[in-house]
Amino acid sequence: MSVVRLSCCMRTKIIQKRGKKWWVRPSLQSRKVANGSKLLNELREDDELNFELRGSFHNFLRMSSSDFEYILCKIEPIIKKNLILL
Repeated sequence: MSVVRLSCCMRTKIIQKRGKKWWVRPSLQSRKVANGSKLLNELREDDELNFELRGSFHNFLRMSSSDFEYILCKIEPIIKKNLILL
């Protein structure tokens, strides 16, 4: 029993010393600077150009690019900003 506790404690100390490393998709690293449309365009480019990052659009939105465009075309008149002249 004490051997299990000792190994568990040593394991947590090693993890604490190393720190956790997270891999972040390059297009998501600039998310604080980019707006939504730029992010979507970068995700589409990742799908088309970079073989390793293929499927990034689908992983981010959980739908294909064509499905997203279809839904956007349907709701665009509702969410579109109206210009009001005073």
